[in-house]
Amino acid sequence: MAGMVKHSLLVVGVCLVTSAGGLSQEQGRCIPRSQVLLSPDKASVYFSFGRLSLLSKTSPRLAETAPAKNKSEAGELKGDAANAILLRLRNNTCWTIGFPTESMYVGPAVTAWSFCDGTGVLGLRDGIEVNGRYEVEELESPSSRRPAKKPDLGRIDVFSTSWLPPGRSVIIAILKEHLNKGFAIYLPFNYEWETENRHVRGGEAQHRVYYYFWNLPEDLQKK
Repeated sequence: MAGMVKHSLLVVGVCLVTSAGGLSQEQGRCIPRSQVLLSPDKASVYFSFGRLSLLSKTSPRLAETAPAKNKSEAGELKGDAANAILLRLRNNTCWTIGFPTESMYVGPAVTAWSFCDGTGVLGLRDGIEVNGRYEVEELESPSSRRPAKKPDLGRIDVFSTSWLPPGRSVIIAILKEHLNKGFAIYLPFNYEWETENRHVRGGEAQHRVYYYFWNLPEDLQKK
């Protein structure tokens, strides 16, 4: 019996050492945060406030050759003169990200780009304005007072995937009513390593980058 106990303990010890060694090897494959983020003090993918603007009511075209400047009306608008908020979407990672847009961008709006595995794509130019297909989410409120009714975005099923290379940013116009008090907007996206032949593989998780109404400057937050 004593021999069996010693043998069992020996087997358990070997298993623990093997497991620890395997775990150590798995941990060694992780990429440090400093190698993933281009700016370590910033989020991986994030929105930042730009300015108020006047968004054109024209329908998006299937193919867009967006110029280097914003398509929304230039100049600083205030109050009711503006119907949109320009947010800057920045990719702060070492990977290309893909997100849905109402149009497919070509020509001067893009540059040739390659994923880490060599797959070629059209990468959005830095600083252009694109019609990102964002969604609106109603937030839970601790008070009994409900926010305004969630707006109907009136979207159709046809859209494209646009690719934002590392370190680049684009401008996305958000209707002011979509960031009323009690709401947030989000843009779904995926990383390049979740794709195959430029398409997101089935079963992959969908990431979201949020911008909440309380992220707006105080004078723009709805009371």
